[in-house]
Amino acid sequence: MSKLVILSNLSRSLPGWDKAMAMIKEEGHEVFDPGEKNFNEDEAVSYLKNADAVFVGLNRLTGPAIRSAKRLIIIAKPGIGVDNIDVNTATQEGILVCNTPGSNAQSVADHLFGLMIAVARRLPYLDSITKAGRGWEQWPTVGSEISGKKLGVVGTGSIGKAVIRRAKGFDMEILAYDALIDPDLAKDPSVHYLPLNDLLRSSDFITLHVPLTDETRGIIGGKELSIMKKSAYLLNTSRGGIVDEKALAKALKEGQIAGAGIDVFEQEPLIESELFKLQNVVVTPHVAGYSPEASYRSRIMSAENINRALRGMKPHIVNPEVLRSPNLRIKFNP
Repeated sequence: MSKLVILSNLSRSLPGWDKAMAMIKEEGHEVFDPGEKNFNEDEAVSYLKNADAVFVGLNRLTGPAIRSAKRLIIIAKPGIGVDNIDVNTATQEGILVCNTPGSNAQSVADHLFGLMIAVARRLPYLDSITKAGRGWEQWPTVGSEISGKKLGVVGTGSIGKAVIRRAKGFDMEILAYDALIDPDLAKDPSVHYLPLNDLLRSSDFITLHVPLTDETRGIIGGKELSIMKKSAYLLNTSRGGIVDEKALAKALKEGQIAGAGIDVFEQEPLIESELFKLQNVVVTPHVAGYSPEASYRSRIMSAENINRALRGMKPHIVNPEVLRSPNLRIKFNP
């Protein structure tokens, strides 16, 4: 019998949770859940002592905690981002790190367009003045249309592709950037891959859909914001560290860009921010990827990843280089 340890601060009432746990138990695995909370490093070490698999939420899983887990085979994370996990240490130790690609793509893409419309058409402001009984005496200033504009999509993975599908419905001209060009998407005559700076200069709306890595951290800073159109909007539903928030606040205050829609921040939870004081910013609390449907898919896919790994079958692996490691802790079935 293998042992799964839950180290997750996410609610156990989220859609898909009960089904996922049932799937794991049906395979004959023991499930240990110390409860919905944040775990410090010492607690994680104590819980992982005899773990073969761990299910992680938004908690940090540090290198020392990972190195202490001598039986651990797989770290499973629902969703896409694994920046709360020390993936390098897991790879060195021969441990698989798995996420659930595509599980929240539709939710994020929907939310992205909600942010885009809200900030461009000033919906929060219009909502507030209408509820205050104003706005009828003269038409208030509203923003630009989205239809027919140039959308710059930075990152063309599953979420970027979902955004592009929706953008076509708005008759948007689609510009794209990715360090790895998708060959099928490159054949689409409605999508034009460009170098990042060219995309920034040309786009009316720029949306970010890249993981937070050493290479992507701070890729949108003061220099990048300065080459955007003054009429352009920046949208970020990926990870906060991708954007220099101080530089963004400065650019918004000085009118270097028209506005921003932000779901993610460098520090979370974020209670106070210069961005919160600006009328040309719409913010949400890192919820773009959350919907009942996305929650269900991500938890079921996590359970499938765990069961596959414990059967000796390949799950979806974030760190494929671990497969070449002499320390790989699992032998896959032929």
